[in-house]
Amino acid sequence: MKARWKVGVGALAAVALGLAPVLPLAARSSELSGGPPQASARVLEIYVRSPVLVRAGEPVRLPVEVVCATAHGDPCASRITLASRSGSGAWRMIMAPGVPSLQFDLSAAASRALGSKQSGMVSFFVRASAPGGRNESLPTGGESSPLQFFVAGELPAVRAPSIPFGRTRAGRTALFLPWGSGPGRAGLQLGRESATLGPSSFDVGRTGRIYVADPLQDRVAEFIHGRLVRQTAVSIGGRADIALTEKRAMFVLDQDRTGVAIRRVDSQGHLGPAASAGAGIIGQVRTVGEQGLAELLPQDSWTAVSPDRAGTLTAAPFTAGRPIAGGRQLLRVITEDFLRLGVVADGRLVDPIEVRFAHPLGELALAEPDGSNGYWAVVHVRRDHPPADQYQVVHISGGRVVQNFAIGDRRFADTPPLARFRLGRDGFLYQLLTSSAGMRIVRFDLGRES
Repeated sequence: MKARWKVGVGALAAVALGLAPVLPLAARSSELSGGPPQASARVLEIYVRSPVLVRAGEPVRLPVEVVCATAHGDPCASRITLASRSGSGAWRMIMAPGVPSLQFDLSAAASRALGSKQSGMVSFFVRASAPGGRNESLPTGGESSPLQFFVAGELPAVRAPSIPFGRTRAGRTALFLPWGSGPGRAGLQLGRESATLGPSSFDVGRTGRIYVADPLQDRVAEFIHGRLVRQTAVSIGGRADIALTEKRAMFVLDQDRTGVAIRRVDSQGHLGPAASAGAGIIGQVRTVGEQGLAELLPQDSWTAVSPDRAGTLTAAPFTAGRPIAGGRQLLRVITEDFLRLGVVADGRLVDPIEVRFAHPLGELALAEPDGSNGYWAVVHVRRDHPPADQYQVVHISGGRVVQNFAIGDRRFADTPPLARFRLGRDGFLYQLLTSSAGMRIVRFDLGRES
């Protein structure tokens, strides 16, 4: 997942794990800031971006940002503790003041985790302390439910064929809703000094039923062949995401005042109570079986959410990859230079691959296993001179790109980047488009040759 924020790589701010001196835990906030003792911290938040999947021998940096503020809004000094564990080894900890552009070097931890094996895993968590005794951990469970990233001893690289900008494939319209209010329309809020907002997400069932999250009309609407058949009233924000389960229940992921909240709509359209998916920024929601899967940013981690008989939702510990069928995890990470995909099965990394493209990359709009040890991916590619962008769809199987085509990008409303594509349960690829006339969902046949 493309990071939503960036940190600098200042040499003085980078902390080499195992090499930098461990600062004394008893240091007071006045000693860290060089001034008088500070007021107690009212806000203390930790932001971390996980490496997710790295190649053996490459540098591994972990950016950590901490927001510390008093009740009056003044910044306060914080102290950071990073704990890491290579495989099943002992925890190693290092402390540093919470300065801007802070990075921890986990290269040695990655090397220890791999050893002589084909793959390895590094677990880690971050703690922050602030004036007044305020302490926070990410994740909240600390060493009992740490974050992880994986190390590949071998990471094959392939190149996706270049597609000229503008040479795109056109899909077939599966649903069109004009802007407006009412059952057969899509809500729209025109932006003046803010983004124009419309439907925030969609999903497609096995029989081609299309479900649309329509925040401006406080509903999730269900359509068959363009006809509204049911709608569930639910108050959702402009970034809300939805995903269907095998039995046509639905999970709704949304931002709230305390973090990210998730709700379940059963197959009869009844809305259940909200549960916390954790602190952070909404990424995306997916499902496996009857579980909801919530991704939180910027740590790029997933939690599985399950309902009990009363409908109460319980969140599982975070994982580095998205849980998929068979108790496995799907790993994916994207930078401007490459896309990496892999699967974790029984604690081991299998079928990892790196895909390089002819142009710089933006977000990873979609990544799904193909059911045959391969992957489908939709990446946003761009060109700076002259400016242009489009989506490139790739199917990777057997260690090579076996299908490759481009799709245009047309947006009148600001749809969240991770909600613009779905691989429907009917086997087709779908895209949400908007224009001045309305919202359109188009379908692409993945059985065609590139």
